[in-house]
Amino acid sequence: MLTGSRPEQLLNDDQETGIFTWRGGHKKVRAGMIAGTPDKNGYICIKIDQIMYKAHRLAWLWMTGDWPTEEVDHKDLDKSNNRFGNLREVTHSQNNINLATILDLYSRKIVGWAMCDHLRAGLPLAALRMAISAQRPRAGLIHHSDRGVQYASAEYRKAIQSAGFQASMSRKGDCYDNAPMESFFHTPKTELVYQTRYATRAEATRDIFAYVEGFYNRASEHPSVYVVEEKRLC
Repeated sequence: MLTGSRPEQLLNDDQETGIFTWRGGHKKVRAGMIAGTPDKNGYICIKIDQIMYKAHRLAWLWMTGDWPTEEVDHKDLDKSNNRFGNLREVTHSQNNINLATILDLYSRKIVGWAMCDHLRAGLPLAALRMAISAQRPRAGLIHHSDRGVQYASAEYRKAIQSAGFQASMSRKGDCYDNAPMESFFHTPKTELVYQTRYATRAEATRDIFAYVEGFYNRASEHPSVYVVEEKRLC
């Protein structure tokens, strides 16, 4: 395990910019060269002793002398800004929230939704129960989903059958039937979630609720290329 002294032997850390530079003295590296390159997710990664380390975790080790015990994220959403003052340690549950929704393909409105920090069957079940309670759909409704284990679970299938719905799933490797749902998720991610850093799950829940109920469902039009019958859920 890399200790706090090893990075200091090889690197300089500019506390004002959060940028690591090489001290030099070994092959392919000259003194003052910026250390690290971004990975596919945008995090700066630095190779030390043939092992890649994320720069923000190295910065935490540098300043505290210990590896972070939890996840470290960037307060300003800039993954290249590794100033120690821009970093905070959070638990996985604090840093993660999952949203399940039920979309009425006829009206294009979200008629059921739920959020929590896990992906067990209880999450989409809560969204389904909200949709049933609000819409009171007739038996025979087609309920489409992807092939996620939550939707294939005995608990979820039992709820579908009890409501008199006809379950529908895409063929393996065929994502087109679930495209309307994926299209919806793209919208709040790009317009809301990716633009904001939430300190707590309660803040995220509040904003997503306001987005779904206060903005998306109240929009005058939900244009669609899909022609569907009334009361078909996705």
